[in-house]
Amino acid sequence: MRYSDEFRRQAVAATLESPLAEVADRLGVARSTLARWVDEPPAGSNRAGLERTIAALATGLEHSALVEACRSLADRVDLIEGMGGFDDKAWREYRLALTGLMEASSGDDSGLDREIAELRSASMGHPSD
Repeated sequence: MRYSDEFRRQAVAATLESPLAEVADRLGVARSTLARWVDEPPAGSNRAGLERTIAALATGLEHSALVEACRSLADRVDLIEGMGGFDDKAWREYRLALTGLMEASSGDDSGLDREIAELRSASMGHPSD
């Protein structure tokens, strides 16, 4: 059975707040299908743009953690936007991670420590000065 991207986005969002089995039963979807959607959410415009950016950057194995962090954050932003919402914290964390990836892949590590400090501060709920 084919599900719309909107249905999948709503299903993924619901799993972030409820146990997987409960959500799958409520939606009438197989648990394995729902689990796959959580692991591989539908790509939105931020994720698609990120993938093009990664392809254009000179990334290597040393950038793997930053690449995966950016992907995860881009998916989160797309999911929220796909549901008609906006989360400034998620957006800020995504942009900071993307900036960090771009700086790291350019070989310029001067701003990387600053970006990491800003990400840590954003996750604590207060901006750094």
